[in-house]
This record gives sequence, C-alpha cells and structure tokens, in this order.
Amino acid sequence: MSSFSSTCGCNHIYVFTPSNNEGFLECGCVKCGLRISNSEMTEQQMKGEVLPFVCDLELAKNVYSNIADKSFEGSHARYLTNALDRMASIPINDKRQVSRAIRLNFLNYSNNSINKLGGKRIVTKIDLRACPNQDMEKNFIKAFTDGFENDRPRPYDSFCVVHNCNCVITVDGDDRIKVPNKHLAIVFYKKEITGWSFDYRTPVENDRPVRLLLANDDTNIEKLIEVATHHELVDCYGDTIGGRISKKRIIRKPDKDLKQIPLEFGVKPIEETKVCSCSNTSFLASLINGYYPANANYIKRDELVKAYVTFNKAINITYQLYTDSESFEVRHSGAFVDFSSGIVIPIQQGFPISEDCTNGLADDVLKLVLR
Repeated sequence: MSSFSSTCGCNHIYVFTPSNNEGFLECGCVKCGLRISNSEMTEQQMKGEVLPFVCDLELAKNVYSNIADKSFEGSHARYLTNALDRMASIPINDKRQVSRAIRLNFLNYSNNSINKLGGKRIVTKIDLRACPNQDMEKNFIKAFTDGFENDRPRPYDSFCVVHNCNCVITVDGDDRIKVPNKHLAIVFYKKEITGWSFDYRTPVENDRPVRLLLANDDTNIEKLIEVATHHELVDCYGDTIGGRISKKRIIRKPDKDLKQIPLEFGVKPIEETKVCSCSNTSFLASLINGYYPANANYIKRDELVKAYVTFNKAINITYQLYTDSESFEVRHSGAFVDFSSGIVIPIQQGFPISEDCTNGLADDVLKLVLR
C-alpha cells in the first residue's frame, strides 16, 4: 500500500478504476467516491491508502460498505484488500455472479460487464521468464524447477496456463532489441496468509503470483510441461538430487482462455532477441556464468565480461499482461548488454539491484557477481 497526506476531511481508501478516457486508469475512493488521476494524486498529495487492485469503483464502494458495518475503521483497508483478492482469485459461475451483484446492490451490472465483479491484483514485481523459440525447452525446465534445488520452502504451490492472451512488450532506447508480443502465459502461485477472519480464528489464504512464464502462441505447451515436470531435479552445482516436480504435489489450476485477438507489432519470433529479466545479483551471476562459462580460467572469463558487457541506462523494457484476475505491469530500467554475444539483461524496477544500477553503481554490481 502507498500512503498520501492531505488536508482533505476523508481518510481515503483508493482502488484503481477505469477512467472515462478509455485505456487509462485513475484512483477512486471507496468511502467518498472521489475520482482522481495518478498525476493529480501525486501533485495534491491526497491523504489515504492505495490498494493494489483494478476494479469497478461502484463495486468496491459496495463491498466496502458491507465491511464498514462489521469491523472497526483501522482494519477496513486490510479487510477490503482480502475481499477483493478473494473475489479475483476464486472463480464462480454466471449464476453466482448475478447473485453476488444483487447482494452487493451493484445496479449497473450486466452480462457484458461480468469482469467488473472481481478485482484485479496489480503485479509490478515478479520472477519473469520470457521464452525465445531457440531456448524454449531449457527455459520451461528452469521456470518449473528453479528453487527446488535445496531444502528451503518451495518457490510455488500451483500454476495456471493462460491461453490466447496479449502480453504487450515495449522496448525503448535501442532499436537492436527486438521482442515480439507473447500470447501464451503460465502464472505460478504461492499460498500466503493475507489476514484473518472477523473472529480472528481462521487465517485467510490467497494465491500470490510469484513467477510468470511467457511463450509464443504456437508453443507445444503440453509437451513442454510434461518434459519440465518430469525433469530430474539438480542442485546449484548441477548434480542430480533426485525427485521431479510431478512428485511435489504441485497443483495445476484449470486453464484459462482469454480469447483475445493477438496483437502484433511487426517483430517476428525468428528475429527475437534473447532478453532475460533480472531482479537480483544472484540471478545476474547465473546469467553471466551461462553466457561466459568459467571452465578452468576465471581470469580470462572476468576479462571478457568486463571488456564486452556494458550497462546501458537508456534501455527501458515494459511487459504488460492483463488476465481475468491479475494486471501485470513489469518495468525495467537499464540493461547489461553485449550484442556481439546476443546478451540483453534488463534490470527489473523495484528491487535493490535496480536502484544500484540506476544510481551509477552498475560496474560495482558487475564486479560483485564476478567474485
């Protein structure tokens, strides 16, 4: 949640809601109904909390009014977050949608606006994997198996395949980077406790998106999932540790088909640049080691990396994907590049490594991963 301060009398609780300017979002208060653009909110420093959901403002106001009658004011934002999260993550049929609309007094409900009855969780930071055609099987295996190499808690509990979606990928700062939009996605979820019931006896669990795998629409998804889930697990040194994902009781949620018309912007999959989103130094180290195998000569490897890999802070890459329950808006500022070797490693915003790189410490980060 983000906080703002103001002399306004209402202690606002905002959600993101579609504006009259189609394609744009604005913030709406679930208590007083105030609607304000993101830029105006920044300028006026309005008081309140902003919840990470996109939904119809009337729906959020009606849900809030039900919560306000049953809990003390200090917990309203938390209970509203839990309610919208559950509405977004638990699918129900059309009949239940109608009864929910009546119960919440959602008067402008229609069969054509069925998605208004579930909020969307905004995701700006995630373990992002985008698969170019040439490394499809390898990327699938790593996306499914990364994090199972030791005894720490498993990285995800379930996954969902999303068909016929549009992940719009925009690249600024270097015309040599060519990335086509993706039309197939797998969202990996981890269960987490986000609150407690009104009597504080029962924990409220929700599925949080923790990893996003993107692929082209002609991908043989079932074959690759079969290969990835039956692949022998290995440790961080590449040694087999036994076991497979198929034995880990990972739940495959029902597939989703968004039936969106594919959006293409002129980049063909055959021209695709291999782009690897990075959010931490350990992942950067594994990527660098993958591009420049150390073998027995670490000194030569380090010299090659320092000579050819540079940080270009002008590169900005954005991934935008809207499903029925999540709104993914993952932005990258700056990238480590070596076009002679086909290396593009954009740094994902919102992580410590991003702050270091954008503040002129990219060389220090590179030296750190080479140790």
